[in-house]
Amino acid sequence: MPPFERQVTMLVSYGLHATVEAVEYALRKSDTAHFPEAILSRSNPFPKQSFPEAIKDGVSANLLDAVIGLMGLLHNAVDVNFAWSPEFPVPADAYKGVTPDPSDRSIIEAVSRELKEQEPDPTAQLIGVVEGLRGPQGDDIGHITLSTFIDGKSRKVHIHLDAEIYEPPVFAHSTKRVVTCIGTIVRQGRFSVLYDLIAFEVAPPFDVEEGEVGQLFAEPEQ
Repeated sequence: MPPFERQVTMLVSYGLHATVEAVEYALRKSDTAHFPEAILSRSNPFPKQSFPEAIKDGVSANLLDAVIGLMGLLHNAVDVNFAWSPEFPVPADAYKGVTPDPSDRSIIEAVSRELKEQEPDPTAQLIGVVEGLRGPQGDDIGHITLSTFIDGKSRKVHIHLDAEIYEPPVFAHSTKRVVTCIGTIVRQGRFSVLYDLIAFEVAPPFDVEEGEVGQLFAEPEQ
């Protein structure tokens, strides 16, 4: 196995090359849904993979932010070269240099933002009310929608529950009891999903009418 330093350098080289190729893919596909200004034409062969596919090759929000940082506010050209030590075998697919185009900065920034939204947050505790239910079916997995607050904003969080622990959410929904959930949040656009559920607890009754509790997490009127 190559030393750690070689492994890191290989990962960076693969990630940078995959970034350049994925930018090219976005431009050639004219993906106006995600990159509205990317309607250009290039002469080189059509690239093989998009950004979602390039993640396996080391593309990440941190890598993209590093590229943006190298370009600077003036959108400077970036030329990253690799000098491979002959002490260890150099893979046939190793790259000697990668040159991200500074004119592609807006695309790289857009993808970085999307990746950050999709990255899981650390284990979090959510307090809210069960707004929606969908009982366990073929795969014995139930689904609930929790109305809660994240970073001070009203959010809807989807949670998948095994059939054997689905009864407490049903009770909480029918009585409008406040619940506490602990797990890992993954943001997906306007919605979030809570994975790796550690705890789901229904709060005891409050000294108020049950119907009033649910209003604490109601959507503000437009």
